[in-house]
Amino acid sequence: MIQRGLVTAGLLLLGAVASCQTEGSTVGTADGIPLKEPAPPRAGAIGAFWAKQGRKPTENEIQSLQAQQACEDLKGQIEAAAIRRQMARFGIAASKEEVDVLSEAYWSEHKPQEEAQKYNNGRHALSQALARVYEKGEDPEAVYRSWAVPAGISRSAWESELELGRSTEYRTKLAGANFTAEGFIKGVADSNTKLVERRKLDKAVDRELAAQDPMFARYLDTVERNTQVISPFESRSASLPPEAVNYVRAKRAEWWKARYAETKVVLNNPALASRCGSSLESEPRGDRNFPSGSRRSRLSAARGDGGSAPGDRLSNLERRKTDAPEGLGEAGLSGNGGLGRPG
Repeated sequence: MIQRGLVTAGLLLLGAVASCQTEGSTVGTADGIPLKEPAPPRAGAIGAFWAKQGRKPTENEIQSLQAQQACEDLKGQIEAAAIRRQMARFGIAASKEEVDVLSEAYWSEHKPQEEAQKYNNGRHALSQALARVYEKGEDPEAVYRSWAVPAGISRSAWESELELGRSTEYRTKLAGANFTAEGFIKGVADSNTKLVERRKLDKAVDRELAAQDPMFARYLDTVERNTQVISPFESRSASLPPEAVNYVRAKRAEWWKARYAETKVVLNNPALASRCGSSLESEPRGDRNFPSGSRRSRLSAARGDGGSAPGDRLSNLERRKTDAPEGLGEAGLSGNGGLGRPG
């Protein structure tokens, strides 16, 4: 089984938009960190519905999903505050030297100019496809079959782009895309900084758990002894005893659940608190902060190891590789190979 610290460049480097955005007014705090009012984009809800249901949503379904995504977004902000607190507690930081090692490994196999050109070409092609629909009056379904399918674009991502493409400003922005090689280089460095921090935090949590729990220490040693590092971004594990995998994963998740419970949350928006209260108290979603990436080719960049909770590096050992189209536009739907935009 293989564990990778890679994701599709279009989704990562170009700042793929999650199903919810947080650009609104302040609605409270988590450990003193401002919480922004979630503003889930309509296009994201449409794409997410297509990905799950395989059909066009009704207006009520769109609004319901947007409300659900708003609560998930708020929960993600709270979890991020808890993670920041633990990073400060453990003194986690990535040095330039550590980041440079990963970046050099990545660029030894890729050329920034070629990646930038590929990205720009994809956005230009997307702008032309949307222009066929909104400026030439062609049937969206016909354009989907003739352009999006051959290009490897998922139906859900296409439906999101159709919604975004209603805006002339958006189509113009796609047509004028001019992302630079320097932008890719910076994106890889930023991603590798997060990856270094993530790995250091994982190790710090494991050390604390091992010091408190001899069984965890024993099973963790079993996992590490049976995991071979292939490259800075990839490792392969031999057959791992299920009891070791399950115990280590459960203890990590238990540790993070306790840390989330310690987070001091203040919401000053009664309506939002009432609507999202139950979801904020459910199990933590570690993949919100450390998402695992789908990958389509070796055009990838470092991000993190994924997991059901921050620190759960085991989960990717069983996760299958999945295909995802390169990032072209702004939908950036989480988990469906969506399209990305420069951040």
